[in-house]
Amino acid sequence: RAGVGKAWRYEPVRVEGLESSSSLALGTYFACARGALDGDVSCWGGSWDGRSVGTYRGTNQSVRASDPPTWAGESLALDVGGVHACRIETDRSVRCWGHGRDRAQVVRLEQDWAPDQISVGGSGSGTCDHCSINGHQCVLNQGVAFCWGDNARGQAGQGDDPNNPPILAPAVVMGLPPLTSLSLGGAHSCALDENQAVWCWGDNEYGQLGHADTLVGYVPSRVDLPFAVAQISAGEQHTCVRAQAGTVHCWGGIENATGVESINLETPRNPGFAAIPGIEDAIDISSGLDYACAVLGRSTEVVCWAGKPNLVTGSRIYEGVAPRTIPGLPPIQKVKAARHYACALSQVGEAWCWGSNHSNQLGDDYHGVSLGAWTPVDRFDQDWSDRE
Repeated sequence: RAGVGKAWRYEPVRVEGLESSSSLALGTYFACARGALDGDVSCWGGSWDGRSVGTYRGTNQSVRASDPPTWAGESLALDVGGVHACRIETDRSVRCWGHGRDRAQVVRLEQDWAPDQISVGGSGSGTCDHCSINGHQCVLNQGVAFCWGDNARGQAGQGDDPNNPPILAPAVVMGLPPLTSLSLGGAHSCALDENQAVWCWGDNEYGQLGHADTLVGYVPSRVDLPFAVAQISAGEQHTCVRAQAGTVHCWGGIENATGVESINLETPRNPGFAAIPGIEDAIDISSGLDYACAVLGRSTEVVCWAGKPNLVTGSRIYEGVAPRTIPGLPPIQKVKAARHYACALSQVGEAWCWGSNHSNQLGDDYHGVSLGAWTPVDRFDQDWSDRE
């Protein structure tokens, strides 16, 4: 029923039924894309058990995981966390859907509210002690970070109480300079400021905040990087940055997602922020669960690396932490990493995905491993008109 290359794929497949896209956003079991021409959001895949697929896709239609991408609304910006998604709508309000979210609820502050970026965090399962399935989200509004949602580990930047309740409405994250971008992990958050410096806060159990300790960061603190940063990507329990020079540097995580062979797994990973060997011209990066990927500028290839055998490294044979080229891709402009799969956006706007395909998150019409494909059939052993 499943078969190699259906329930999972080492080599990428193109997402069927998707128009040209400008960006991708990946959850654990579903993914979304923003249209290149009109900003329309389309989503595909589903949930871990194949139920309530429309809830995760953001549609009222009755759909199954194997169905083609469905329309979820218009957007100015889009992101997906573990099990929920959010978009900034054309009127600058925010709408979220998926686990624990009411798609009808609109988030909008009354004064000076014009966010242009959004990032969504949270975990897709309970493999991490402090990664909440409920998740959190932040927007960038005129250089200021506003966050809401789960704050148990300070990931929403609101207070230092270990029993912090969820933050119900967007609140300013204090102590930050003017920002240019945000990236949220499982239970931590990071931001890039106007001076190309990185700031992080939230869970730090695996050194994902870039400190010499593993203490929770209830307030933002600057990561002491010896170089200017062009891009940040917070993975589920680690963080990566792309330096202005084109090198890539990662730290934290349960396994070694740093791309550096000699990292001591008993201490916060990569305390010296060593560069990943062999990457000198990265133009885009993305972090998943104990792995990450980058797009190389000169070759337009995607390379991925992981600290243990992983479907998204492009081979059945694990050859260590060094980056591996993903085969079978056209020229690529962007890459996105999720929990157990990844997708890349080609230079002509096609989405290509590989890795786990549990709920058709690769978009190749697979019906999923939990609920098989079904169609109505006649019951020859019962006359339905004679039922009491």
